[in-house]
Order: sequence, then C-alpha cells, then structure tokens
Amino acid sequence: MLEPSQAEKILLSSIQTPSHIYDLQQKYGITSDSFFYFQDVAKFIFSYITDQGSAPTHSLITASFENSATPFVPAPIDNFSYIAEQYASINMKQKAYMAIATSTKWLEKSPSDGVMLLMKTLEGISVPDTTHRSSLERTTENRWSQYMARRDDEAVLRIKTGIQPLDENNIWLQKQQLVGIQADTKIGKSWIAWKCASQAFSEGHKILLISPELSSLEMSIRSDIVLSKLFGYTLSYQAIQRGEPSIGDEYKSYLDSIAENKDDRWIQYDQVFNLKPSPSELDTVITQEKPDVVIVDGIYLLRSDERLTSAWEQIRSISTSLKALAVKHNILLYCTNQVNRQGSQKSQDNNGEPPPPTDTAYGFDFARTCDILIGLGARSLADTTRRINVPLARSGPSYIDSFEITFIPDEGDIGNSVNNTAQTLIDSSDW
Repeated sequence: MLEPSQAEKILLSSIQTPSHIYDLQQKYGITSDSFFYFQDVAKFIFSYITDQGSAPTHSLITASFENSATPFVPAPIDNFSYIAEQYASINMKQKAYMAIATSTKWLEKSPSDGVMLLMKTLEGISVPDTTHRSSLERTTENRWSQYMARRDDEAVLRIKTGIQPLDENNIWLQKQQLVGIQADTKIGKSWIAWKCASQAFSEGHKILLISPELSSLEMSIRSDIVLSKLFGYTLSYQAIQRGEPSIGDEYKSYLDSIAENKDDRWIQYDQVFNLKPSPSELDTVITQEKPDVVIVDGIYLLRSDERLTSAWEQIRSISTSLKALAVKHNILLYCTNQVNRQGSQKSQDNNGEPPPPTDTAYGFDFARTCDILIGLGARSLADTTRRINVPLARSGPSYIDSFEITFIPDEGDIGNSVNNTAQTLIDSSDW
C-alpha cells in the first residue's frame, strides 16, 4: 500500500483532463479539498484544468510551488484509474481514523453522545453511488468539465456508422445509446450491423458481436468480408464459403495481415453460445469482454429475464434491458429487429422505401426505447442498392425520407451513397 502523501502526489501528477476531474468527483467524491498534504497544489491543478482543458506541465507546477512551505515536485504520471481507486481507499481510511480520534474525548465524557457523533461522521465519509442522481444547481462545475471533455475529444466521442449518408448528415452515435436497425426479413439488417461494427473497429473500438441465429462459420465469413474491404482487399463471401481457389492468395494475405494484431478487439459469440440468451446472460458476457460497441443480431431471438407470456411484453422488457446495459457498461449497443406484415407490405407498395417505425414487429416498444432507429428497405432482394433512413432519434436530426446506398454484401460494398438528393428533416422530439 502506498504512503498517503506519495499516493496524493502520484494522483495529482496523473490528473490530465476534465474527464479525470469529473470521474474523481462522481465515482469517489474527491474534490480539490480532499487532499491533506498538497491542498494548494490540488486547487491549482483542478482550477488550471477546468480553465484550460488540460493539465499544467510538471515544470509549471514545480515552478509555481518551489518557494512554498511544502515544495511540490510532481511524480511520474501513472495509470489514472488505478491510482484514483488507490487514493480513494487511502483517503477514506484517513478520514475514518481522524473521526475516531476526534470522537475519543466525547466517548470519555458521554459514550452515548460520542457514539452518535462517530456514527454521523462515519456516515458522512461513506461515498454512496450518486452516478444517477444530480442536483442541477450543484453540478455546474461538473457539467462544464463534461463539456470540456466532449469539446476536446469530439472525434473520440462520436462513433461513425460507416454508412456514408448517415455519417455525412450528422447522425451522431456514441456510447450509452441503443441503436435499432429494423427491416423486413432478408433485406440486410445483419449486414448493415456488421458494416457499422467494422467502422467502429477501424476507429480503434473493441467489438462484441452476438448472434443467436448465425453459426460461427457464417459470422466469421461476414466479418472477413467487411473487414477485408476496410483493409483494401476484394474478397467474395460465396468464394470463401465454397473454398474457390481463385481468391486463395488474396484471402491468405488478408488473414496474415490481421493475424499480426493480437489485441482481441473483434469478439464473436455464435448460436452455440445460447439459442435464446437473456439480457442477464448478455450482461455477463459484456462484463467479461469489456467491449466498446456491441451488436445483438435479432432481438426477437432473445428471451426476457421476466416470466412474460405475450411477445410484445417480452420485447418491451428486453428492449428496456438492452438500453440499461448500454448505460451500465458505457457501450454503444446496436440491435436488429424485424417489421410486421403491414410494414413489409407498405415497403413493397412504396418502391422499397423503409417501413415506418410504427410497424415494428411485436409492438412499438422497441422503436420507442431506441435512442436512434435506422430503417432499411429494398425494391427486391436481388437489388444492389438499399433505401435507408433514420425516422426516429431521441436527440439530433431525423430523416424520414430515405438515402440510397450501395448493397453488394458478397463483396463488402455496403453503405456508399448512390446519390446526394436532399432529404426531409423532421422533428422527432415528441416520440
């Protein structure tokens, strides 16, 4: 265990961004007043980061306090999350020991009053989980720190879809969102989800794909097709599936290129995992894998953790649980779903336009729960393009008119704009 003064110095030296300050306040209740040995230094660092958006240099810190009663020489920067957790434990112990020492004289005079004083003090030291509770008036500094973190890390916070018209028209995806992809059977929901996953992978995110329907072989070939396209290869799903010699050299070259990466950032769970997994089982897998982006291919293939009989009740329960998982694990979670017969017929009658969100299979609760809903339609299964729209978005723009995109999954050519026709912007703030 680190010495308290050393832990304090290492933590102060490791605070680098507004996000670090926010995490200290939210997770551990640590503010600039929580440092016993270097309180002036703490106030300086917290204030500087809040104003400037980044930490002062070590040389600036040293120069600012070289003539003080307690000169401060920064320690080497350490893993912030680890040292924050260590210091939080040390800080709580110090407060508890001081409370016990202070209450000793009261215990001697009046045991009853002393015990009451000690209980109240210790109760105030404990740090409850207040992540989901906030006072608007008392969290202005926190909200500013969050804004600064978003401003500085805008490119990191946004996770693009890889679908060209969606990315170009400010469809904003980020962690803690549930994104639905709905379409009729065999239109290409899973391929769109795989394309979104490959884009996130290319941005450095860890991907977890869960399909209660596809086999390991089917999932692997799909993954190879979308990823190989990113890496500049032209492969064919059918050629790989059939073992055709014509693509052997290029396929081997692609496999060799990804074999060099041992980060385990693309993880797949196929139908053998569980033919009908529940959200609680997905919770366990997500906890183990710690992904950034999760694809759940087929909400209708999951089962609710509750004992519900009707399909619409189960979908409502599962949808709510998936949204909770996105928030709990700080992930972006995509989930595919089918439309009902009415939606399928409307799409066919409307030249392949995406079905309306009201025609979601098993009730509207899936669409209502999603932060963003992506619709997909096609004139025919053999068509090499698809119509895609975003009819519902909890915040940001929604597009009820559709964009036309390329859709040749055999080659991994998915999501490029076919034309740039202006789309109709609608307000979906009330749904």
